[in-house]
Amino acid sequence: MTEEKQYLVAYLKGKAGNRELMTPAQLAEEIGISPKQQSELRKTDKFPIPHENFGRRVYYSIHAIADFLLRGKTEQKTAPKKQEKVETKPLARQKAAQQIRKGPIDLSQMILLGFMIDRLKAQREQMDMMIGSFEQLMKAKSLRDELEQTLATKGMDTNKVVKPAKV
Repeated sequence: MTEEKQYLVAYLKGKAGNRELMTPAQLAEEIGISPKQQSELRKTDKFPIPHENFGRRVYYSIHAIADFLLRGKTEQKTAPKKQEKVETKPLARQKAAQQIRKGPIDLSQMILLGFMIDRLKAQREQMDMMIGSFEQLMKAKSLRDELEQTLATKGMDTNKVVKPAKV
């Protein structure tokens, strides 16, 4: 586990009452997305942080939250079943304690940036497909022009050549 992730996990653990799981309300305090909006995103499988259902209650692993906030994606699909002990250096503990004293971090910007990055990737894929189509079209046009020029130099009438229908 990286030092940056250790700090974030320690911070989130402090916010979760020294537990490994956070409730939607606790997560909402950190990322600025209300529990109701989280629920809507979970129902449509658009919420990027995996959750666990215990009866009617929903919990998020602080490790999955930290993974998402640091990388924009999560490494694990479910919350850890047993408590993990994070061995931190004294300096790491001091930095984590300082971070907790500073107050809540506005994490909503990171989640919104994650959504924006996903959307930009999808748009890039669409643009790549369009570029491929345009390249094929330009190649077909150049081949047609080349063929008409070759036929014209041989004295053949290019009007007799069947031209493809325009789309």
